[in-house]
Amino acid sequence: MKRTKQILALVLSAIIMISAGGVAGPGIHADAKSSKKSITLNYSKYTLKKKKTLKLKATTAPKKAKVIWKSSKPKIATVDKNGKVKALKKGKVTITATIAGTKKKAKIRIIVGTPVKAVTLPETEKTLTIGEEYAMKPVIAPAKASDKVLEYKSSNEAVATVDTNGNVKAVAEGTADITVSSTDGSKKKAKLVVTVKKAEIKATSVSISYVEKTSTWGTVTDTISKDDSITLTGFAANDTVKFSAAILPAEASQEVEWSVEYVDAPDSTSTYVTIEDGVVTLKKAHYTMDNEIIKVTAKAKDGSGKSKTIKIQLNWEVS
Repeated sequence: MKRTKQILALVLSAIIMISAGGVAGPGIHADAKSSKKSITLNYSKYTLKKKKTLKLKATTAPKKAKVIWKSSKPKIATVDKNGKVKALKKGKVTITATIAGTKKKAKIRIIVGTPVKAVTLPETEKTLTIGEEYAMKPVIAPAKASDKVLEYKSSNEAVATVDTNGNVKAVAEGTADITVSSTDGSKKKAKLVVTVKKAEIKATSVSISYVEKTSTWGTVTDTISKDDSITLTGFAANDTVKFSAAILPAEASQEVEWSVEYVDAPDSTSTYVTIEDGVVTLKKAHYTMDNEIIKVTAKAKDGSGKSKTIKIQLNWEVS
């Protein structure tokens, strides 16, 4: 009798533990499996022309789970047991797919109207400098498309980013493809290739220095004075004088454009003097034999507008 009471007590304790969740029984395993059920659709929204059809595909966990389809407005669009939607008249409708026997469901918003036929960009390539921004301006066709919402994506956000409004920002040197796509299910898209370069450093100043001469007898004040002038004495026809140009800051392009002006006869400068790559060639004298003035200018080619002009006081050789 005592043995029987002990067995009954053990059985009762086990029942209490199972009821309280102390032991994982078969029912609990079943609930865990149920909580892992899921369903997704191949589209989240779609624009469908009137009288056209769309086959929806449901991906479920577990696989091959039975799916129940339902239209919120059957007068606008219907859906059959296989997920085939048929557009009846213009309007908006929600199609719901539910795993049978559960509350797991997925929805798609259907617009019965005009789909997007094309997305284009006025520019397909763009070069930006680091930190620069650019607003994309895509064009949707037709203009009466029912859903004009677009999606933007960068292939390399380390180089260039793009926000939901199509504003591109250059981040670092390199190349990135910015794709703009329709979101109405038509899968229309356009691509902008963005090349990012370092910002060009512009010239802040230009200076000119004397380098050398070819005259045998001529002399040069070998430094340019504070009034930006230099004197050449005893030079003859076809003698040359070479100058160099330097641009600050040093990181800026050092390319310059040289020009020369014979002050006493500016309209006939090339008759009396020429310049190429900083080399001034004295061709012949004008009217006087000394104190003729020549202006030499070096202008930065970077578009900064910075330049430097010096004045040459020329005293020709007297034979």
